[in-house]
Amino acid sequence: MRRKQRIEEDQLEKVLRQMPIIKDNRDPKQIYREVEMRLNKKPRQFKVMPALALAAAVLIFAMITPLFFQNMSSQDSTMNDSAVENRSGEEMEQMDGDDSRGGDGMAGIQSFEATEDKESDGTSEEDTTFKTNELVAFDNNSTFVVTNVNEDTEYVITIGATADMTDIDPEPFTVPLSIVVPKDKEDSYIAALERIRYELNYSDLGVISPFINEGATLTEGKDNTGKPKAILEVGTTFAGLSSLQNTMMSDELYETFRTYYSSYEFTTNGSKENVQVGNLLYNEPVVVKRENARAYYKYQAFEHSPVFLVPSRTDYQTFEEALESMYKGAEHFKGSQDVEASIPENMVVESITADKVEPSVVIISLSQESSLENTEENIFALEAIMMTAKEFGFEQVLFKTSEGGMIGNIQLNEPIDVPLSANPIPYQY
Repeated sequence: MRRKQRIEEDQLEKVLRQMPIIKDNRDPKQIYREVEMRLNKKPRQFKVMPALALAAAVLIFAMITPLFFQNMSSQDSTMNDSAVENRSGEEMEQMDGDDSRGGDGMAGIQSFEATEDKESDGTSEEDTTFKTNELVAFDNNSTFVVTNVNEDTEYVITIGATADMTDIDPEPFTVPLSIVVPKDKEDSYIAALERIRYELNYSDLGVISPFINEGATLTEGKDNTGKPKAILEVGTTFAGLSSLQNTMMSDELYETFRTYYSSYEFTTNGSKENVQVGNLLYNEPVVVKRENARAYYKYQAFEHSPVFLVPSRTDYQTFEEALESMYKGAEHFKGSQDVEASIPENMVVESITADKVEPSVVIISLSQESSLENTEENIFALEAIMMTAKEFGFEQVLFKTSEGGMIGNIQLNEPIDVPLSANPIPYQY
């Protein structure tokens, strides 16, 4: 009732403000005398609650004039804008032109634009969340992959998350996210993953929080051969998933576990029998293929989100076919405008051959007409090719050109190890 009463009072106040200004040209003394005479003639009961009587009269007037309320929405917007302008003008006068208040309402919310503004202002506020790899300010060491870590002291945690697509009803695809974390206080890869997976700001990255963050508990066990496997205690949390959601979750789990585990297993209250996930029943571990035959494309959810490498949904027969598809983008993702070609048209691949001495090395010859400047676009293209080469089982890539030099961290005309994973998310520990 209080909320309704408050709304009625606000509406009444707005109606009163819209009424025309009334001017009385009579002498104040004359008005006083006339009022005094009327008061003497009227019963004193009208003197007790004059404000209430006036409010009731105006409310009746408002009810019989619905014309005032038909345009209330547009009038509210206009009045609010005017009020904001008036308040801004008053604040500007009081602050002698100081306009440094912008962004105060966003305190505590870490976004890419806010991060850029703080850095440009020279501030260094401590942030407890991940700082993502913004690609606005390019430098010669920009990279979109994790190339090496100290395996004795560090893990490369990979989390598969579904892209937060802007297109209407597109087919979902998974974005692998990589975080390098210390091993010091972690017993296993799963223990590190359990801690890290809740700390990312997924919406700022342009992806949706992964399904495992909706109630699954992760531990590590052993399969029949003694190899480590991931165990997901899901209870009945995921029994109601649709077939599409089930596919999305499977794709996320593949990206999350493919580096460290050859299988993962669902359990319900510790039991691995008849575990329902969506419309599927699981009674045995799910095998994780270590190598597919996929190509990598470019994905960016919105203007200030990071640019990510995303694998194709389908496998290709040959490495050549995969590279050819990377000159195209959206058509491989059913028209999703968020996915673009990863190789620019001015980077021409003349030939692809395997090294005769070292078959694990693939030689990619680039034409003399290719644009090989040290740019962010070219770094992304070469690293996308390297990630694709890894999918086809190659261990090293050699980019053969008429001129040497470096593009990002890639030395041309020399064999380079394929990356460990894609899309590094900077993490301070």
